[in-house]
Amino acid sequence: MHLSKKLFLVLCLSLFCLAVPGLTTAEERDSVTVTGSAVTEVEPDMAYVYLELSKEAPTAEEAREGVAGKLQSLKTVLLGAAVTGENARSTGYNLEPVYSFAGGKRKQTGFRALTTMKVKVEKLEQLSGLLDNSVTKAGASVSRVEFGLNNKNIVEQRLLTEAVTNARSKAELVATAGGRSLGVMIQANISSSGGENHVVMNSPMLMAKMDRAEGATPTELNPGTITVRSSVNLVFALRPVA
Repeated sequence: MHLSKKLFLVLCLSLFCLAVPGLTTAEERDSVTVTGSAVTEVEPDMAYVYLELSKEAPTAEEAREGVAGKLQSLKTVLLGAAVTGENARSTGYNLEPVYSFAGGKRKQTGFRALTTMKVKVEKLEQLSGLLDNSVTKAGASVSRVEFGLNNKNIVEQRLLTEAVTNARSKAELVATAGGRSLGVMIQANISSSGGENHVVMNSPMLMAKMDRAEGATPTELNPGTITVRSSVNLVFALRPVA
């Protein structure tokens, strides 16, 4: 083959390779990609309560025994609120020495035992009593309260339907404006957010006095509402107007 023919073939191949990235496939030419979304505000109907039980004592055994006693009292409180099984579980346990500093020297003064619990309260009307009784009857500290939804999936399914409807209406508008008609959905990506643990309330005041008087005002928390969002990214086929 002559050198000139070789150069011609190499040049043609190079031009083809350069053109490939810029080509639009038939599917890309005949489709439209749209995003649809839906959002709602929902009142929470459940809560997670994070509790701490701790005890400092001269010996490790006394510290451990102190926490064990508080844990038994807490189980009684939870049973009274119909919280059982997986709705009350331990999330951590620690037993460590306690030190003090005097004259630039560190001296061990005892031990501290700590256990943490995560409690799911499925009925919010039981939350106030559970919080107060955990503090007054079990010596617990409330480190955090998180509000959420028992049936988040039901809310998400409704929002997903609305998001798809929203996306389809956008796609139909684009298709009509471009002189096309909307075909079948050929791809979908879905995302949801919110609906659980969205409202977080730190409650340092709930750690306070263990000698609360009988008939004292119960603890009341106002969780507000929870924002739940769903969004979809859809690809529809486009077809000529009949």
